Amino acid sequence: MGEVNRLQGTIRGGQFHVGAHRWPLGYTPAYQGPVDLFLRPWEVDISRRTSLDSPLPVQVLEASPKGHYTQLVVQPLGWYNEPLTVVMHGDDAPQRGERLFVGLQHARLYNGDERIETRDEELALAQSA
Repeated sequence: MGEVNRLQGTIRGGQFHVGAHRWPLGYTPAYQGPVDLFLRPWEVDISRRTSLDSPLPVQVLEASPKGHYTQLVVQPLGWYNEPLTVVMHGDDAPQRGERLFVGLQHARLYNGDERIETRDEELALAQSA
């Protein structure tokens, strides 16, 4: 699995904006403006219920069991246009069309080739403002 999800958004002040949603970064970076958010499929928090860790609704487009996990292709509902690839662990694989919720806590932000935050400053994209 060499896939990486890439979302395009903007940093304004101490917040990351994508679509109509915004999340606090926990700091205000010197760089302000357009950024790319990168997140590996197994780093996406995913749940059947909305929570502080997984507040963003998605719909399952594809579910592919891979042994001890299921690889999903999900479509964000109202907050991003492109599908995401995520990994869900456990035996209870979701069905196509099912609604789930994701969180982006482990994401990394880049402006071109330059990383916005340091490795010690994990991006906390769990709470919608």
